[in-house]
Amino acid sequence: VRSGSRFSYYLMAIISFPIIINCHYLLSMWLTKVPEYTVIFTQLTLICALIATITKPLVTAQNATGNVRNYQIVVGGVLLLNLPLSYLFLKLGFSPEIVIIVAILVELFVLLTRIIMVKNTIKEFSRIYYLKNVCLNCLLVSIASLLIPSLYRYFADETLLSFIISCLLTVVSSALCIYCLGCDKSERELVIVYMKKIIRK
Repeated sequence: VRSGSRFSYYLMAIISFPIIINCHYLLSMWLTKVPEYTVIFTQLTLICALIATITKPLVTAQNATGNVRNYQIVVGGVLLLNLPLSYLFLKLGFSPEIVIIVAILVELFVLLTRIIMVKNTIKEFSRIYYLKNVCLNCLLVSIASLLIPSLYRYFADETLLSFIISCLLTVVSSALCIYCLGCDKSERELVIVYMKKIIRK
């Protein structure tokens, strides 16, 4: 569950981070005029998807126990909070992106709920271990991965060349941070073995 959560997140991150960093340029290439809120909607949606990716192995673990009724009722009930909370904030005059921000917050609460409920059915599962070695690890890798690419994107012009450099820089930065910060010793050794196999081929 720990490895599945982390590596699902890492694979999603390598795809998502270049899009998040270069979202405005990508949309301007696709659309003649980028509509208001499109960039922030896209970025926030990808962040929400990244958080949801972490929870998938927890869902699989819970389903494997066969005790799914209470789990589905609680998690489904929490997810339904998206609609009333979004409506409330919009009625209070918040800007449209609050809908995605609410979805992100609800997804984080769902993650915590799933961690608690999996522990209730799988006694060997450690909440502290999971929070430290999965959630905190993914957050650390994300911050480290995006630091240099974000600085480059901030100072660089929006040209095709800077877009290509930014994407390459983001992918390389993410891969290095995942390898150095996101993998333990045995996982790094496994990566080296697979890389040697690819090089030989």
